[in-house]
Amino acid sequence: MSSISQSQTESTYTSEVPTALKAGQLTAEFFRQTGWLRYIRIGDHELARAIYPTLRGTNWETISFQVRVISEEIEENAFSLQIQGESAHPDLQLKWTARISGAPNSVITYEMEWMSEEDLRVNRIGLCVLHPASECVAKACRITGMEGKEVPAQFPGSIKADPIFDRPFQKISYEVGPAVKGEIVFEGGPFETEDQRNWGDASFKSYTPPSADPKPFKVHSFASSSHKVTVQLAPPAKRVLAILHGKQAQFSIATTPVLPLPLIGFDRSASPQGNIPGEFEFFHISDARQIPAFKDWITETTSPLHLGIKISALTDEQMSDLASWVSPFSSKITLWRLEMEPTARETELQLARFQKFAEKIQSRSLLAVGTPFDFMDFNKASGNAKNSALPWFGYRPTVHAEDATTVMENIGTLEWLRKSAGNFSPGEVALGPVRLGVARSHDLPAAWLVGFFSIVLKIPGFHSICLAPEDFNTKAISKILELMAGYRKSLPTLSDHPLQALGFTLLNAKNQKRVFLANLLGVEQPVKLKSGVCKATISRLTLSSLGSSPQNGIVESQEAVGAKLEFLLKPWEVLVIDILE
Repeated sequence: MSSISQSQTESTYTSEVPTALKAGQLTAEFFRQTGWLRYIRIGDHELARAIYPTLRGTNWETISFQVRVISEEIEENAFSLQIQGESAHPDLQLKWTARISGAPNSVITYEMEWMSEEDLRVNRIGLCVLHPASECVAKACRITGMEGKEVPAQFPGSIKADPIFDRPFQKISYEVGPAVKGEIVFEGGPFETEDQRNWGDASFKSYTPPSADPKPFKVHSFASSSHKVTVQLAPPAKRVLAILHGKQAQFSIATTPVLPLPLIGFDRSASPQGNIPGEFEFFHISDARQIPAFKDWITETTSPLHLGIKISALTDEQMSDLASWVSPFSSKITLWRLEMEPTARETELQLARFQKFAEKIQSRSLLAVGTPFDFMDFNKASGNAKNSALPWFGYRPTVHAEDATTVMENIGTLEWLRKSAGNFSPGEVALGPVRLGVARSHDLPAAWLVGFFSIVLKIPGFHSICLAPEDFNTKAISKILELMAGYRKSLPTLSDHPLQALGFTLLNAKNQKRVFLANLLGVEQPVKLKSGVCKATISRLTLSSLGSSPQNGIVESQEAVGAKLEFLLKPWEVLVIDILE
């Protein structure tokens, strides 16, 4: 995916309040800046995570649009929106119009028509639909092929590298609640579905044309084309009322299981400068030219080391040089990360080569095999990782869309990444580098990091977490890790609105609780914490509150008068709560 410019980043992470829409029993949220229709629900159940226009270039880069609303009619039980979009890429000029409507009979449609004034070559164009992994994982469904025949199918449990259904389709239906079935009808071409969890997204994505079709393909000048997606309830439509949706987020702290924290360290490959406290430092050698710089760095650092290596990029002579430099420091290396090769045979040969290298430097450190890139790369070659080594893969939740809402909702895929990696090796997982890919001068990365830890710390089996510090504000990440220091155990902290707010609870040796809560929205929202009757010290953490004073950020201390603490959180604000029992 192409890098995002600074101006795009600043505009992408504005605090947009979505427009709430209703069509009979269905509710949805419309985001005006992007043209995305999100969270189509019946009660608390999602039928679709999003419907949105997309344009992908010949290198699969995502092309952004400038979107404006032309007209809108919003009623109590129905709505109609007309929008226009224009691509912001100088070489891929495309204009489109769309009509989004909802009817009182619980039917929502999104129809998009596009045209270019010149010939274009693209890999994808039109409407995409995201199916929420939280609702669909391992769930049975039915698809209707292009010939009109309906057949049974199933969303995968473990992450699947290939398209998840065995044929293109024009309709998919699945149960979203007890005796409540949703239907999504696609018009404008054969659609297929991929498992976006491979790239860190918490969804399955339906799109056209299918992956087997030749790409790139040509869009002829002044020739228009269209897609239409209809979301509806299968009859008979049972009445479903929301229990949680529409109410403020509430947290509760479970007492079991009590889990140890994984090791938390930093990737120094991109920027070895700076002093951020961590339990290890990671350096990845993928180019022989890095070896001289690596020599100086390994000599100076006092931290335990996790070293990644792409052996196929190094000659025998360079491997010998590396061995001679590393040998005096081999006791500092606690984990080697060996980058996986494209085929099982190549990986086997590189493993044998690494074993000789390890014997030469007398290293008995743990070994992880995998990739510093997305889980997709690991998944494609996962058969090569079935050995005693730890699985290893990187993580970035911003591959397909870089808006704040997507960045936050994709935190939820971490649980499935961990479970799927366990299919290939029974050991723990080494996760990282974790790259966020957002503006460092923004409050969002701190809130995202709290959300990230809230998921990771509830899942047993993470050996280590490697963060890329250049993707986070240094003050924010240092402050959060400083506040985590001395707390080596965690308790599951449950949110009834995980797309809106997340948190985690730490325990120290005296069983004192320190709770971190984060607002995942770009708008102010109230939250509650079920804490029992207690006293609590509350710290508010935002970039504006960070400074050199030890007390900076602590704005209030209060005594709870009941069993719940209530807070009003600013956009992407983090709270740190010390419960004094």
